[in-house]
Amino acid sequence: MEEKILLIDIETLPAKGFFWDSPWETQIIEVIEEWRILSFSAKWLGGEQETHINHKTDRFLVERLWKLLDEAEIVIGQNIDRFDIRKINARFLFYGLGPPSPYRTIDTLKITRKNFALLSNKQDDLGKFMGTGRKIKTDKDLWLDCIEGKEEALGKMKEYNAQDVILLEANYLKLRAWTKNPNLAILKEGIACPHCQSDQVQKRGLQRSNTTEYHRIFCNSCRGWSRLTENLRLTKPLIL
Repeated sequence: MEEKILLIDIETLPAKGFFWDSPWETQIIEVIEEWRILSFSAKWLGGEQETHINHKTDRFLVERLWKLLDEAEIVIGQNIDRFDIRKINARFLFYGLGPPSPYRTIDTLKITRKNFALLSNKQDDLGKFMGTGRKIKTDKDLWLDCIEGKEEALGKMKEYNAQDVILLEANYLKLRAWTKNPNLAILKEGIACPHCQSDQVQKRGLQRSNTTEYHRIFCNSCRGWSRLTENLRLTKPLIL
């Protein structure tokens, strides 16, 4: 059995209203229309992808996202913890939906910031750096045209959103050997890689501390490292 892993990315429309702006802060006078989700793309890791867009209302988008997140056990995204999940949750709240069943997240932005000194951690720059692909080039005019409901713009936005998730998956597959949590092999029988769930693993040396000693495990699929959970020091005399 393998965990159900979902990759997602959303695009949003801005709020409409009146604002005072100063060098120190922006003050809201009146919000005429709340921001909302314009589109989303979701893909099961190694599986099917779906992309939806609606510039008039996001109710269907939000309800579909709820069902997908309710089914997923792990959700992956670029800056997902700070942006996508919080935005999605806000729309769940707006429509009176409760939270979906609990899931864990993997944020590719956090992986790169923690492990590498890159010139840029943006998804497009990461794709260029690793040779996994690029985002579709666009600008703010695309969002303005989507607000007006222009068909060509909506089609381009849908394509843009879908490509973001394709690139996200490619980047994640390159990065997953560097992840620490969650353990993706927790439901697998036997010894498997916690990064990619592969059973193509082998014991390579020992991981030691003053009181513990574990077999190190190397994955021949994603090239990630892990260790077994049995403390070998508990099965033989400890010399102090």
